[in-house]
Amino acid sequence: MNSFVKNIAVASAVSLMAIGSAGAVSAQSSGDNASIKVDTQSKWRFDSNRHERRHHRDDRFRFLFGGFWYPQPYWRGYGLLIPRLSCGEGRAIVRDRGFNRVRTLECQGRTYTYLGHRHGDTYRILVNARTGRISDIDPA
Repeated sequence: MNSFVKNIAVASAVSLMAIGSAGAVSAQSSGDNASIKVDTQSKWRFDSNRHERRHHRDDRFRFLFGGFWYPQPYWRGYGLLIPRLSCGEGRAIVRDRGFNRVRTLECQGRTYTYLGHRHGDTYRILVNARTGRISDIDPA
């Protein structure tokens, strides 16, 4: 009976590891930014020569991780993860601001460029690729 319990425990542990690794593979293949953060958070370690941290939050130390406050989210990587809007999301932002027949001109770099119509006039609209903020509206 004792060996039966051990065999069941081993089988359940193996099945849980298989389920966990399958979940990790599916999370990585989905391309979701949250899954990338989880992977980098598990591998990141504090280095006193490179990083600063405090026990209390202030104007400079704004990011909480593992019970400490940091001035930058080091655990996300150093410039490796830059979330951006998709071209379609930028177009939807422009459309939500009251422009009709929105057409994409360029979706590369820091700003996306669109053409949109409002009240019979055509405008060139620049959208920040990271924040989604409309930075400029010029008549075309």
